[in-house]
Amino acid sequence: MLPSLAEVRSQSFNQLLDKNIQQNLFQKRNGYYFFKRCLDFIFAFFALIFFAPFWLIIILLIKKDSKGKVIFHHERAGKNGRPFTLYKFRTMFEEVNEQDFAPNSSNDKRITPIGKWLRKTSLDEVPQFWNVLKGEMSLVGPRPEMLFITQNYTPLQSCRLLV
Repeated sequence: MLPSLAEVRSQSFNQLLDKNIQQNLFQKRNGYYFFKRCLDFIFAFFALIFFAPFWLIIILLIKKDSKGKVIFHHERAGKNGRPFTLYKFRTMFEEVNEQDFAPNSSNDKRITPIGKWLRKTSLDEVPQFWNVLKGEMSLVGPRPEMLFITQNYTPLQSCRLLV
């Protein structure tokens, strides 16, 4: 039986699940994680090779569009809340505060003209294949969130950090 919303708000995640459910949800299944990691690695490796010719063009476009570094890096919360450095092509002006919330509109004044195009085509995400290759991210799963946001997670929201 599912807990009520009041129970969810008043109890931690561990209190909501009995030990049998916890063991079934979080035990490592034979070969599953190894197979998943192999698929992540192979796909990321070939994606990086496939997109390699586009990197030079994207780098030149970003450099022409605005001053600053080409690759944006940011600390994010990975599995079990462990911090890692996420890489993306820079789509915003250099002077933007890294601790601001991500833009939720393509008309955000912080986004460069080339940045709008990169975001629309999702090409700004290509360097994240490096994170997948290193094992810090997976191709399937929740998007890594900024650390300052995860610090305010409720116990239920913290469940997303388990994967």
